[in-house]
Amino acid sequence: MEASGARLLDAIESYPGGIAFFDEHDRLVVGNPKFARVYAADAPHAQLAGRPYAEFARAAFDAELHPADEDREHWVEERLRRHREGEGRSRQFQLRDGRWMQSLTARTALGGTVVAFNDVTEVKRAHAAYQALLAEENLVLDALPVGVVFLENRVIARCNRRFEKMLGWGRGDLDGKSSRVWYASEEAYRKVGADAYAQLARGDVQESDMRLTRRDGTHLWCRSLAFAVDPQAPEQSAVFVFAEATERRAAERALQASETLHRNLVETSNDLIFSCDREGRWTYLNPAAAQRIYGCPHAELLGRDFLERLVPEVRERDRAVFESILAGKPVFDHETRHLRRDGTTVDLSFNVIPLRDEGGRIIGTTGTARDITEQKRAAAALYESVERLRLAVEAAGLYDWEWDLATGQMRYGHSPAGLPAPAGGCVISRASYAGLVHPEDRERYVAAGQAALEKGEPYAIDYRFVAREGELIWFSERGKVVHGPHGEPVHMIGVSQDVTERVRREEEVRYLAYHDTLTGLPNRRLLEDRVKQAVFLAQRRDTSVALLSIDLDRFKEVNDALGHKAGDAVLREISNRLQGCVRRSDTLARQGGDEFVIV
Repeated sequence: MEASGARLLDAIESYPGGIAFFDEHDRLVVGNPKFARVYAADAPHAQLAGRPYAEFARAAFDAELHPADEDREHWVEERLRRHREGEGRSRQFQLRDGRWMQSLTARTALGGTVVAFNDVTEVKRAHAAYQALLAEENLVLDALPVGVVFLENRVIARCNRRFEKMLGWGRGDLDGKSSRVWYASEEAYRKVGADAYAQLARGDVQESDMRLTRRDGTHLWCRSLAFAVDPQAPEQSAVFVFAEATERRAAERALQASETLHRNLVETSNDLIFSCDREGRWTYLNPAAAQRIYGCPHAELLGRDFLERLVPEVRERDRAVFESILAGKPVFDHETRHLRRDGTTVDLSFNVIPLRDEGGRIIGTTGTARDITEQKRAAAALYESVERLRLAVEAAGLYDWEWDLATGQMRYGHSPAGLPAPAGGCVISRASYAGLVHPEDRERYVAAGQAALEKGEPYAIDYRFVAREGELIWFSERGKVVHGPHGEPVHMIGVSQDVTERVRREEEVRYLAYHDTLTGLPNRRLLEDRVKQAVFLAQRRDTSVALLSIDLDRFKEVNDALGHKAGDAVLREISNRLQGCVRRSDTLARQGGDEFVIV
């Protein structure tokens, strides 16, 4: 008997929450330390036996949180009543230290009572986080410009406000209703549903135009997208998205009505409008332009290889261009030379894109061609001399410039986008240009140019400058002094290159190498560096360094119960709260998983 009593006492004291047993006279028989800690001001639990329950009820009033206007005597009396009745119902309450408890009072067979409570603080927090996430999801759904419906066995489990408004229903009125409400008839409900769920069962996304019925009996055309949560059982859970398509269908009808007019415009256009199959054979040419450009009826060209019309010098080049278009690369402003029926040549500028079928497969090419023969003849001489230099400079992504030391003016060969040159010109004073260099780089920029003039040596510098619209641009600049016949510096020539994207990528790589992608906090690598710096600084100043490791208890339960998206939201929220608890001089890092470190 004594052994059984000892085991019972051990079980009571080992109970993870608080527990106490009262006899039929409402006096304490036994209670564990956690019960004493909450309701007996940490008095030794072994000394509490024999005390009446009323004493613990009054202590409970002091231990628990209540509204400011709560009457103590009334509350204690109500507590005694619930205890005597042993209702067996659970109750949640909050202690003054902020913890949440869940308690249960039950009557025993011999007339006594058992009181037990457990700490549910973490459960409450997880529930609050889940409710916040659910509220955020509902806000997002309600903000969408399309209707979203969640169906379970063809019953509306949930839908957003947009869908309710589309069908003329009030908030929440559709919840629990069969999806039959938006079909005009039982036949349509069965047929459309059978077709849709058969497609969902194959794992496809079902897409179609549907005519929905509003609450008032009117109809609404929508574009429907649907997918099953589990294709093995699509009817159990599916998501439908509806976008109003009434205006789109009206636009399609208007487009069809205007097709004839559009075709007439194409047929009479001065620009050649054409299409070719994958073998390069003409499949369409607008008659008027074909006659004007090639000097023959368009029917004479249909079915013929377009390469037959190319002059020999460009035939292989254009064959390669055609193959690149078939590979999916469009071509714009492609200049070439074709042969007319009488043997003369015509210069054409082509814009060509791949021609695709309904499945997205490339079946040929289509585009336009403009006759630029006269333009080419007028610009040929200039093009020969200038275009080579322009193409070479632009291909390298460079901007050439010249600084006239006598006038202080800088002249650019061509003005880069964002360069602070006056609109329509490429000239700006060196002083004005330096004034637009970022203040932190300006002194270094001016000094580099001055040193080059004094020493007569080339210079190279990377710097930032503020473009016309306030945008910061990184330039890499190189310059060289040009001397006059007597050795004096006359002007400086150089090139600048926009390296903003390169710098941005370098900075992004540096940032990602030392920061956690989920929370934005320093990662393990940066943490190790910060710890080393803190230790070295502490050694130098003869001070101490504190390192706090934080691990989230039961975080796996959040991931298992609510999914990794909710887990990520919890990690971000934890990191935000921790950042609010540390100084700017401290380091908060994510060690990995649910582990954080503060230095």
